[in-house]
Amino acid sequence: MVDVTLLRKLADKSKFGYGKYQTLSVRDVLNLGHPNYIRWCYFYSDKISFLDSILDEVKIPKEYRIEKPGRNPELGDKLEEEIMSNARDKDEYYRMRQKQREINLMAEIHRDRVSYSKGNMERINHGHRK
Repeated sequence: MVDVTLLRKLADKSKFGYGKYQTLSVRDVLNLGHPNYIRWCYFYSDKISFLDSILDEVKIPKEYRIEKPGRNPELGDKLEEEIMSNARDKDEYYRMRQKQREINLMAEIHRDRVSYSKGNMERINHGHRK
């Protein structure tokens, strides 16, 4: 029996398909201003990777890149600490946290979108709403 390793290398238009932002593309998450989620997915998910241009955009240096498939949460935590220590002041950190709260609210709005599959449209047409 052969084990097949599936590795997803996500591009700008790729949808996550799981997690908080399952309905959004990678570019949508970056446009919302949440590179932390991309970094978390990179270091904590063993079968998810991103194009080098995206890794550069979310500030993952070449020395922090890991061999995929594989995961290294410790290296991800170390990078996050380094990024936070390079923040100019604590006010900038609190502004980033506030922006993340706004992003989470926006993601919650996107999460409540209705899926218009054939079966779902049939249920709606028959008078069933939820």
